[in-house]
Amino acid sequence: MAIWLIVFFLRPKTNSPVADFDYDAGFDDNTLGEVTFKNLSKDFNRSFWDFGDNSTSDQENPTHEYDINRNVTVTLIVYNDNDGIYTC
Repeated sequence: MAIWLIVFFLRPKTNSPVADFDYDAGFDDNTLGEVTFKNLSKDFNRSFWDFGDNSTSDQENPTHEYDINRNVTVTLIVYNDNDGIYTC
């Protein structure tokens, strides 16, 4: 006689995060200074910012001081409970 044991591990369904952000520089694009970033992402529990000048942050809504006068690319990466990674 054979006995089969089948076990299912169900994880709660979570939505995939959607990365989005906005910023307020408080000055024109050609001036150095402080920039406040607002994380507008959905369905995330952790975030990582790359400010494009070799500086990073894991705060949800960071403020960053730029001391360079050039164009930079800011990247926001958000994670969900299942460690899904989504970039904006």
